[in-house]
Amino acid sequence: MVDILQNFTSISEKPGKLLLRVERHMPKILASFMLIYVFVSIEHTLHINDYDISCLWGEPGELPVQFIADVIMFVSAIAILILRDIPNSKVLSIYLLSLSLTRILINYHNLFSVNTMMFAYGVLMCTISLNMLATGVFFYKGISRNRDSVMVSSLLMVVVYAMILSFYVHYQGDVWYVLRENLPTLLQLLLYLILFITLDSYDVHVNTDMGRIDATVRSMRARTGAGERTVLSVHEMGIIANGFGNMEGWTRIDDGGPVEYEYKVIISMRDSNSIILLQKWKGSNKIHFTIADSLDGSLVYAKRFSANRFVYDSNDGSPITVRFIDDDGNIIRFHVVHTDEVDKLHQEVEDEA
Repeated sequence: MVDILQNFTSISEKPGKLLLRVERHMPKILASFMLIYVFVSIEHTLHINDYDISCLWGEPGELPVQFIADVIMFVSAIAILILRDIPNSKVLSIYLLSLSLTRILINYHNLFSVNTMMFAYGVLMCTISLNMLATGVFFYKGISRNRDSVMVSSLLMVVVYAMILSFYVHYQGDVWYVLRENLPTLLQLLLYLILFITLDSYDVHVNTDMGRIDATVRSMRARTGAGERTVLSVHEMGIIANGFGNMEGWTRIDDGGPVEYEYKVIISMRDSNSIILLQKWKGSNKIHFTIADSLDGSLVYAKRFSANRFVYDSNDGSPITVRFIDDDGNIIRFHVVHTDEVDKLHQEVEDEA
């Protein structure tokens, strides 16, 4: 079951170095695009009204919805930049709330249109925006509910804006002229494309129900030695095996306690390094394993295991797999590789940190 869940992962669940760097700067990226959109939107409004600044407030007696929407987007972007220490899930919440509120504000009047196409467009935009609004509220509470539906919705919005631009290009012919005159529409497309990508980020994924289960499973795997990245060198394995024999390589403990010999080794995994403390007790033929993230201070979580024997197997061209077995038949396993391969994995873990 553990191995099945481990294989059922996406890029966002195992972020590489580039993706980790992008996610680290996600608040700045989102806020920057929001601010660019605001300035372009205001400039576009001024441009089509011969730079008459009064056009920003709308006609007398009318609600200046575009200007209000730009203000909402601007305030949200500044809030993201100021609150830079909040989790990315909350940053995304502000982004979602800003996008959804501005789209509802700009498109709600289409719900009263007598034109069937404009009415359908208004229904589509407001329905998608309401779903995003609810999801933004959930995200702010730390719950990644409706994540998949919002990913689909954001992709649908990208398609809608792409179709609008394609329609203009088809009838006007000049691609660059269309993009220049409809730059706010192009930026809206990019805002939703960024939303789609961000929704598949690691921080968002781990806040879903399946993400929490997967994180727990991978945490368990890190402490029970399951997985291709949980490795020991041939030298380290030789010393551990000596625990069932002459104890060569082990440290003798003479503190009057039950421990007679001790050996420590670091195991490397993609997500972290863990430390194994192996002990041989007086009058016992077993090797007692303690696997933890740190052996200093109090152990918040540690996996303890007492092995009375080990077996190994290997296929041609693959690492040796060693399985330590306890009295009840429980197993803890490691892959054994050459020292240079262990050093390479150590370096990969450090580069990904």
